[in-house]
Amino acid sequence: EKNVIFDVIRRRYVALTPEEWVRQHFVHFLIVHKGIRTSLMANEVLLNLNGTKKRCDTVLYKRDLSARMIVEYKAPHIEITQTVFDQITRYNMVLKVDYLVVSNGMQHYCCGWIMILKVIRFCRIFRIMTLYKINNVNDSFRHLLSSFQEVNIVNARS
Repeated sequence: EKNVIFDVIRRRYVALTPEEWVRQHFVHFLIVHKGIRTSLMANEVLLNLNGTKKRCDTVLYKRDLSARMIVEYKAPHIEITQTVFDQITRYNMVLKVDYLVVSNGMQHYCCGWIMILKVIRFCRIFRIMTLYKINNVNDSFRHLLSSFQEVNIVNARS
């Protein structure tokens, strides 16, 4: 038998793969500990990137329904490398969000973005210190980012 888990965002059961385990835990963290409404999140968002169909793992939206954050998940045994950041950066060429998050369930990184004259710049890369040591629940992204710790600054050109 195939193991499944209920996805509260897609409102259906999905195969419980290692990557899906990471997604469901991270989404649970966003809903329960950060107060993000499920109506402002979507899983497996289809994108058209240069004529190729791609899927963002999770997209968080502002109240005006413009995209605000992309989250890319990897299985716990997959190392987070430059290749993963390249992947999520390509997705951001379409959505142009303010924040990118990459997680394998063990390591979690958030990048803030600045778009100036068509130059994409990582303004900060953060690592989540702990997903569950949260003092207050607030749906603002400022409070979401308060659980991140800055680890370095990187510049990148598109």
